[in-house]
Amino acid sequence: MSEVRTASLRFTDLPAELVSLVLYWAQLSWHEEHFSAQAPYIGLPYTGLRRYRVPQPASTLLPCCNGKQQDFGGCSCIKLPLGLPSALPSPAYRAAQVSKRLRAVLLEDTNIWQLDNTLYKAVATRSQPEIASDGRSIVDPGARSLIAVDVCTCVLPGVMPFYSSLVRVKLRVPWSSEIRQFLQDQAGRGDSPLRYFDLEALDPNTEQVEVGPRHVMQALESTGLLVSRFSRGNIFYISNTLTNLNLENIDDYMDLDDCLEKGFRAFAGTLEFLTINIRRGFECTQIDSVYDFPRLCYLRLCAHPSSAAVVLAAMVMPHSIDLHFEQSESWRWYCPRRMPNTSHVPFFSAEQIRMRADFVGWNPEDFAQSLAQPERTAIIHADPIAPDLTVGLPSPGEAMWRRSSRVIGLDVRIDPFLEPHQFASTRFPELVSVTFAESVRELRPVLQDPVGRDWKGSLAVHEKTAARRSITFRDSQDVHHDRLQRSQAMFPEALHDTLRYVLGFVPSQRILGSEQHVQEIVFAKDSWLPDQDLGYKSILDRFTKLKALHFDSLPLSPDEPFTHDMEGRLAPVHLDALVLYLDRPAPGGAFPCPNLEIVQLRFPPQTLHSWNIPAWRWDDLMNSSQRIAAGACKIHLTVAVDENLGFH
Repeated sequence: MSEVRTASLRFTDLPAELVSLVLYWAQLSWHEEHFSAQAPYIGLPYTGLRRYRVPQPASTLLPCCNGKQQDFGGCSCIKLPLGLPSALPSPAYRAAQVSKRLRAVLLEDTNIWQLDNTLYKAVATRSQPEIASDGRSIVDPGARSLIAVDVCTCVLPGVMPFYSSLVRVKLRVPWSSEIRQFLQDQAGRGDSPLRYFDLEALDPNTEQVEVGPRHVMQALESTGLLVSRFSRGNIFYISNTLTNLNLENIDDYMDLDDCLEKGFRAFAGTLEFLTINIRRGFECTQIDSVYDFPRLCYLRLCAHPSSAAVVLAAMVMPHSIDLHFEQSESWRWYCPRRMPNTSHVPFFSAEQIRMRADFVGWNPEDFAQSLAQPERTAIIHADPIAPDLTVGLPSPGEAMWRRSSRVIGLDVRIDPFLEPHQFASTRFPELVSVTFAESVRELRPVLQDPVGRDWKGSLAVHEKTAARRSITFRDSQDVHHDRLQRSQAMFPEALHDTLRYVLGFVPSQRILGSEQHVQEIVFAKDSWLPDQDLGYKSILDRFTKLKALHFDSLPLSPDEPFTHDMEGRLAPVHLDALVLYLDRPAPGGAFPCPNLEIVQLRFPPQTLHSWNIPAWRWDDLMNSSQRIAAGACKIHLTVAVDENLGFH
């Protein structure tokens, strides 16, 4: 008997209403992706977790396309036969090219085209029929969004006829005198409808064109603007209605002297989300006043500590803010030479303590305190030190911090140039990041988004009962050759010493009992994991109230060899090291982590069985008779695929 074949249903065969609905939601998703208020500029160097430099190949570009993306591709010139980049068309625009029926369906729905890109002439026609004006037939585009990404400045004259009607603009073009003049001339004035502006200025090819100095920033008023996003360049827009500001300029040391205070004066009362990512720091000595930011629910500040301190000293923030600090740290500054009678990094030597005392307001300990007390940053980071009139008074954010520091997430990245046979402990880390939240459920979205820090999940100030915060330290020596010149061989425990140092003041050691609030620690999915008991000791010793330890990494497959340069893989050797640490009492006889009850892995039980050591066997190893006799809680090894499970 022959098989009965059912005819396959094609998308074009669906009813017109369903086709239109599907494409509308695709169009809406595409539109929201392009016009995201705080989405990080992922393509920038040093924006993600990896910040060590890699060599860049040379490229040949036309003078008008004098810019390079960080994946080393260039811009597209509209004067060339290839025209606009293939990535620019929307789902609706692409679908309209598929068949006559789809095109006919789409032409019936102007709502879809109003979410499209006015860069294409056809969109203007489809989004709004021709209308008569003074006897002439003209096209008034119903679409109010312009997306000109990875194109050269040749596109600017073509958008001028309808630019004044735009609500949202997204540009990624080479930085040049033309784009600078464009920004100055086209800032929103009077009744301008412009509400969203995003410019990513591509790096100029210095071998081809001289663009002049651009390190002095300028703030321009754009009336009615809600979202202002600028990467590189030296201009950004402000307004007294601004709710979102994202400033990123990774490579240059910027001068923000006048413009930052001008901005604070304009938008302090309305701003809700703020990102300042200027890695090398900025000159800013003219903020003479302190500004109240009553609606600010999210701040991500990535800068040299001295620059970040100036910003924080000028801000009064809500105690419920989601706060994320990121700064470069010169670990090698602590160890120009080996100290007598010790092989450890001299983080706490008398000499270092004296030198740190001169860094008023921008010691690592100051930023750790600000995580716990964001409403007091104007006092913590003041230089000279301001009189603290709140001493002895209850802190409005104390209960908030106690809830928000219940769970810690730890992400450690090691030198990527480490050889498989070399021990990670002998190198300073590339990154150490500590994240805080009320629960594992609240922590993981932030931990899994190391750049944007799950900004969309930040609730309004008055809606929070707990906050999500983080502090990240990156190795400032980002050139491999320079790191090799500064030999680390004299410190065999450089990584462990660094972790002990960071987790010694995070959470803030200035807030009495901060470490006692921590009940759970989560190792990030892609983090390095300790393969020696000394590694766990450097991380866990301070947290005596710890109840649960979570490993989010994928398991090492049985046929995959373990190497010391691994990240994001959990192997039996990592659990062996944990067992050794837990079973080794301190000189006074107390065992580490006496309240620990759960060690949780994030993979199916059968994977654990493939290691040929069942879960109950690990339980036996972690619960020695001596440890239990000393009064420590019994530890259970559990496996849980549900990423939101935590200690209950």
